[in-house]
Amino acid sequence: MAVFQYEARSLEGTLIQGKLDIASKEDLKYKLLNDGLILQKAKKIGRANDENFLDKIPILNRVKHKDFILFCRQFEVILNSGVSIVEAIKTSIKQTTNKKLSKALTDIYDRILEGQMLSDAFASRDDVFPDMFIQMVRVGEMSGNLDFVLRSLVVYYDKQYKIIKKVKSASTYPAVVSVASLGIVLFLMIKIVPMFGQTLDSMGGELPALTAAIMAISNFLVDHTILIILAIIGSAIGVVYYAKTDSGKRILDQLKLKIPLINNFTSKAITSNVARSMSLLLSSGMPLVSALNILKRVIGNVIITEKFDGAVDMINNGHKFVDALDSVGIFPPIFLHMVGVGEETGEMESMLNKSADFFDEEIDEAVSRILTMIEPLLILSLALIVGVIMASVLLPIVSMMNVVG
Repeated sequence: MAVFQYEARSLEGTLIQGKLDIASKEDLKYKLLNDGLILQKAKKIGRANDENFLDKIPILNRVKHKDFILFCRQFEVILNSGVSIVEAIKTSIKQTTNKKLSKALTDIYDRILEGQMLSDAFASRDDVFPDMFIQMVRVGEMSGNLDFVLRSLVVYYDKQYKIIKKVKSASTYPAVVSVASLGIVLFLMIKIVPMFGQTLDSMGGELPALTAAIMAISNFLVDHTILIILAIIGSAIGVVYYAKTDSGKRILDQLKLKIPLINNFTSKAITSNVARSMSLLLSSGMPLVSALNILKRVIGNVIITEKFDGAVDMINNGHKFVDALDSVGIFPPIFLHMVGVGEETGEMESMLNKSADFFDEEIDEAVSRILTMIEPLLILSLALIVGVIMASVLLPIVSMMNVVG
């Protein structure tokens, strides 16, 4: 929202001055008119700052995939109904329920009223709108096909969201099992083992090595519970923060490409993303080199992004697109074959779309394969840990029973 300083007159002719937080001068005019005042002059003196403390916490103040896709759909439908871009943005502001997205759209609305192009206004809020979206809107403005571009973007982001949703849904079960397993182990070590420890101490005698080790760990957990919890929380925050730094991203992306099973999934996910993104960019009429330069910024893996620099150089030096992709060293042979066929037949966009659909299905299979491996490993790990704890408690009891017997 913007802050306007205004002068207005009542129907009786009285001069009234004031300030108001509102989206635009036009809205200010109608607001005052509804209040029985006629706007004489207005000046924007700044932007409203209505953020509270919670708004400054990134995880609580972000634009979710679902909210962004909903905006794309609404904006495309509103714009295709024949209204102006200004009115389409204004209506979208009223429709969205996400606070950060609403503020970003209000900022964009103000910039468009000031004469900026739509793509430049979106670019000013690149903390909300992806680079791919901004560049495609720019292409749509320049070519006069903004409606087609927006329709294509809706399909693109909708399919991207479905993949993310499937992956998150599939990873929920292992995450729940892992947390439950940790809770069970901690409960045994902090509550149950100390009870048996007191009983064993009262019996006297030397404890087996396994029992002594488990008791020592249990005592440490009981004596330093708060410290351990703080250490776990601090470590988690530190890892998340480090993963967002350049060096952290590089290490994480390298691991994604090297860890068995995960590297297979990463390869297919990048292939699907590249195929669908390139299809969208090329179908909008963008030159190949320009499309590749934009594509580099949406791959999501630092290592592969750097390799794309060499692919762009190959295209500039006259090499085929399929050879440039092959030099990256991550794309499966079947994808390269489909791209080669598309390049030879002139059906590049169609083949890229088919490739994206094919690898979307491959991603589902890769996720299922990973879960098939992880689920029994988690259960076996839990059973092994619980078994060791119970064995450490029962060993001295069995030994004493044998002695008594």
